[in-house]
Formats: sequence, C-alpha cells, structure tokens
Amino acid sequence: MIIYDYGACSGCQDCLNVCPRGVWGFNESTRKAEIIKPKKCIDCTSCEFQCPARAIRIERPIIPKSPQIIGLPD
Repeated sequence: MIIYDYGACSGCQDCLNVCPRGVWGFNESTRKAEIIKPKKCIDCTSCEFQCPARAIRIERPIIPKSPQIIGLPD
C-alpha cells in the first residue's frame, strides 16, 4: 500500500523515473507527483527509497510465517 504525503512532495519526479510499473504521474499545474495507477503497484519500494523529500512510504502486508515442525517421525 502506498502512503503518500502530497504536501511533502518537492516535484523532483524521481518516483516517476524509478517506478517499474508506471504507478506515478506528474501534475503540471501543481508541480507534484500523483498516483495514477495504484493497482499496478507491486510494493517494490523503489519510489520510497528514491524520494528525497520522504513523501512516499510503502507498507507491505504482514504475512505470518508458517510454523516449522521439527522432528516428526517418518
């Protein structure tokens, strides 16, 4: 899930350049990035780590690990 602080966006467009899925677009009138295809996001975190303004955070769903069973008889 993308958590985006629109107010913090500096308009650098780095997120657009690194996103492998085209999730981000740029609004020329506001000079800020916008999420245009949220369903295409694969939670790769490229945009999060590239954003100098720290306006983007990617939250991945927590998936519990399955328990490991050791020492079962054959």
